This record gives sequence, structure tokens and C-alpha cells, in this order.
Amino acid sequence: MKFLPDGPVSVESFVQAVPVVQIDPITDDDWRLDSQEALAIALDDQGLGLLEGPSGKECSSVVLERQGFEPNLPVVWRLILSDCEEPLIGQTTVIDTMTGEVISRESNFPTAVP
Repeated sequence: MKFLPDGPVSVESFVQAVPVVQIDPITDDDWRLDSQEALAIALDDQGLGLLEGPSGKECSSVVLERQGFEPNLPVVWRLILSDCEEPLIGQTTVIDTMTGEVISRESNFPTAVP
């Protein structure tokens, strides 16, 4: 929609060129582990170590999501812990919502420069 200088409105339709990916909705049957249980699993020794980061100010998010866009993929908890003042310092932990198993954990810590 464009607002033209002399007052009229111009409307132009756009064709969707890229198909929209539809994913299965997440239902109560897709997960047993709640967010507090997932957080407790993620904050094991490795997760707690991150909370002792350089600035002492931590940010986090916990998201319930499908692990990808293909049909029937599992639902996971994705916990992101990071240092609020140093956003490149962080850790992402992916947890199976049915078993509580840690599927993956990636840590990003800056390397020391000699």
C-alpha cells in the first residue's frame, strides 16, 4: 500500500514467490517435561559454569519448538543462556521434551588472545 503525495492510496498485490512452510502444531501430547524441569536439566555443571561469566549479568530464554520444519519432527526445549553485556558468550542447550535427554549443547566462549 502506498500513500501518494496528492492524497489517494495506491494498492498493489504481490504474488508469494517462496512457498510458506507449514509445521505441525505442538499439542499437550508432544511434551511431558515442563519449562522448569528443562531449565534444571540445562543448568547442570556446564550450564551453571556459564552463569559465572565475565559480567555477572546473565540473559536467557526458553522456547518450546519443533526441531525443524519437516512433518513429525520431535518437540524440544531450546534454552539459550548468554552474558547480557557480551552476547557472543553463550550456550544453547536442546532438550527432548519427552525424555529430558540433552540432545545437543553448543557453547560460544571467546578464545583468549595471547
